[in-house]
Amino acid sequence: MHSASPEGFDIPAVDFLNLRVSVRTVQVEPKMIQRTESAEDILSQAALDVIHALSRSLSRTSQGSSSSLKRKAAVGIMMELQQLSEKLFSSEGENAEQILEDLDDVRVIVNKLKRINDDDLVSDEEDEASQEKKEAAVELELLGKHLSRVADREALRSIIEQVRKQERLFAFQLRLWEDKQAVMRLLQVHVEQFTYGTSSFSLWVELAKQKCVQRALAKDPNGDEKKKKIVVFGSSQGLLCFYTAALLPACTVTGYEVLPCLVDLATSFQPLFEDRVEFILGDMLAADVSDANIVILTSLCWTTDTLAKVADKLAREMKDGALVVDYRKDTFQEKHKQSIYSSSSSASSSSSSPSSSSSPSSRAIKRASLTQLTACLDKALSGEGASRKESSRQGHTQAAKKGGVFSLVAMLEGKCSWGKQQPLYIHKRKELP
Repeated sequence: MHSASPEGFDIPAVDFLNLRVSVRTVQVEPKMIQRTESAEDILSQAALDVIHALSRSLSRTSQGSSSSLKRKAAVGIMMELQQLSEKLFSSEGENAEQILEDLDDVRVIVNKLKRINDDDLVSDEEDEASQEKKEAAVELELLGKHLSRVADREALRSIIEQVRKQERLFAFQLRLWEDKQAVMRLLQVHVEQFTYGTSSFSLWVELAKQKCVQRALAKDPNGDEKKKKIVVFGSSQGLLCFYTAALLPACTVTGYEVLPCLVDLATSFQPLFEDRVEFILGDMLAADVSDANIVILTSLCWTTDTLAKVADKLAREMKDGALVVDYRKDTFQEKHKQSIYSSSSSASSSSSSPSSSSSPSSRAIKRASLTQLTACLDKALSGEGASRKESSRQGHTQAAKKGGVFSLVAMLEGKCSWGKQQPLYIHKRKELP
């Protein structure tokens, strides 16, 4: 779920520029974290690799198995894996040997799960690793088909390969976990808001093809040569920004992110796209979107309060005819707007404890650490995934609410790290008289 690491906190007292210092006592340099060779680090990496492989396998089962029993069992095992990853990170890997022993017990349960029905959706760790490599190869092949600029193609290929490599490292996942815990405490928000995931390049290819997107980025008939502007709320490790810049080279892309380690990683690649991409460590609610042609929201795990604040900001500040690309269909629905006014006028995200009404789910997991695991678990527990058959573009469009400042103009679907099909909804700010 790109990320998708959402950050929308109306708390001007926080100095985001110094957030790297305030949330961590130790800085890890260089930004591209390297695998170490100590015995403890090797065991920690081995434990993380097993958790990653089992998570991917069980993720596919929870979304696609024809057996309800099998799906529920997969979700239960993923909860156990989440707890093990929490223990691994909270000890900084010191208990990796014990975690590996616990994972052997999990394997036994997974092997039993494989014998339920015959849809064979639970694969071996070796099969899962092979499948992951195939998916990565397919994604890289798409670059050659859809990117005519050689420099952008090679730059994006290098970025994708390096990001995938970093995502698998224990050092990177530990630093990500530490940042989530620190920022969660600093901002007094739910950690679910920082769920980490990645959208596929193929999904972004389809987005760039949309006629409404092309119209929004078309040259100004009055001869204005100013580059079109795209803003990403929750830019994570930067992939969505780089996808966008490569597919729409006439635009500038600015990403807002609140987790320092992700901004560090994204910024380390920024020179490959020169001044066309920029990353800002800070609150997206402070972003200037008055001249933005498109704003992208990585909103899947945002709370109701965050959705309401973002919807209100975009309705007030975006220009007529601008687009909002959103992972959710309901961001601009009235129920989110009402939450702004139902809260105390003196309350803010930094001073009030998160309430159960603003949490995505009371059963949501308490920590987020591994790519895919949290987002997939939340979707499975909420009854979404393979059982949700609402995939018709026509059906989505007809269901759009007609009132309000924004209207739904398009919908598309594509692959992401937390599911086979993730919808993207494109809303247009109405041109008011």
